Order: sequence, then C-alpha cells, then structure tokens
Amino acid sequence: LGQISRSQLFDLYQRVDAVLIVSVEETLCLPIFEAASLGAKVMVLNKPYIQAIKDWRGLPQNVQLFDNVKQLELTPNIDKTTVSSKDHYFLPDWLIY
Repeated sequence: LGQISRSQLFDLYQRVDAVLIVSVEETLCLPIFEAASLGAKVMVLNKPYIQAIKDWRGLPQNVQLFDNVKQLELTPNIDKTTVSSKDHYFLPDWLIY
C-alpha cells in the first residue's frame, strides 16, 4: 500500500475481516489496539509482551492470542457495534501532561 494517511489506515481497519500480528519480537504493537478499537478481529501470536498486557489488564474481546495456526478462529468478525472506543479498555488511565 505504501504510505497512507491515518484516516485511510483506520478505514482499512474497519473494512478487514481480521488483522494478523505474527511478530516474534514486537507482539505489543499499536495496530493491535488501533484495529481492536475500531471493531476489527485481531489475532496475535502469543508471546511474553502481549501476555503481560493480558495478565495486567486483560484484552479486548476481539483480540485472540494463538500459539499455532491451528488455533486461529477464522469465523466471521464479531458484531462491530459491540466495540466502542469509549470502552474502558481504550480509555487512558495515566496522565502524561
């Protein structure tokens, strides 16, 4: 796709069936949470980084961890109307300014 704008990226998140994150080093990347906040199903390779977030705060309902391809749930997306950027998970809980 090359370089696209933020609005184009967020439009893609809303149109895809799922976002697949398979990095073995950077399993805690921003696209997980950007896509999840817009209702996309997000499938993330189960590694220590994402597991630490799961243990600390839990994960949004549309984020699935997997250890091997056979565990991927390739069923249709969740009802995107049930995911809201106002859900507690997507609200910041720290003050940076």
